[in-house]
Amino acid sequence: MPDRARSMDDGAMHYTAAACVCLVALSLAPVQERPKPSAPTLAQNQVLDSVQGAWRLRKIEDKNLRTQGRQETGYFVVSGSHAAIEIHIGYTLVNGTLGEPEFQSGIYAASVDSERKLVLGTLIGMRTDRAVKAIAEPVGQSRKFGVEVAGAMLTLRRDDGAVFQFDRLQDKSGKSDFYGRPVGEKPANGK
Repeated sequence: MPDRARSMDDGAMHYTAAACVCLVALSLAPVQERPKPSAPTLAQNQVLDSVQGAWRLRKIEDKNLRTQGRQETGYFVVSGSHAAIEIHIGYTLVNGTLGEPEFQSGIYAASVDSERKLVLGTLIGMRTDRAVKAIAEPVGQSRKFGVEVAGAMLTLRRDDGAVFQFDRLQDKSGKSDFYGRPVGEKPANGK
């Protein structure tokens, strides 16, 4: 019996040793680099630069959304190559009760494609489905939008015809700190 137990332990040791050799061999293998994306063109940079900042939703035009009794609110914030979207839609029914709300919320990688369309790739996001249940968006899911900026108004047009209009929020960054003091001003206690 002891010999049989010893042979089983030896077998396990051989598998462990073989696994360690494989791990060492894999760690020494050269790392394959992903191809680097081409640098954005000047036109692509101009599109992304034009949407930088914070925007408040003005209205949505979407044939898939009811219009009667609809209220909508939302924000679109773009900083560098990332964007955040928060949109909530609610309905007041004819009898005055509240209908089922809808929402979309997430953080996205922002880029501009060769057609100068804004591409938002999901990093993390949630939305409601047709049954009005919250579902997670798949990482990497992308949406494309045509972009129009006219003064302080941003219009995003999806290929399916949906239109999202936003108003630019006033940018006061760099003028005051978290407490509303002008930047560079020292507090009264000098610290």
